[in-house]
Amino acid sequence: MAHPTGCSYEVPGKWGGVAICSKTNGGAYRALVLCKNPDNGKIYNYAGQWRITGFSYAYCQGNTIASSAGVETRYNN
Repeated sequence: MAHPTGCSYEVPGKWGGVAICSKTNGGAYRALVLCKNPDNGKIYNYAGQWRITGFSYAYCQGNTIASSAGVETRYNN
């Protein structure tokens, strides 16, 4: 087993981030997003659901706004 490959991610809007991997290789992946609170400037990290197919979405909470996205991969046991 290996980590997923062919992964891409983006911030499609203020609401959060999205990630997908083309080959899971027996693993899983999830979207990550950093969201900034416009009132106090604090940065928060949110993660989406683990996936083996399709898109994973990570949503900003409250009044925070997405600033950057990423993807986390893992082996599946």
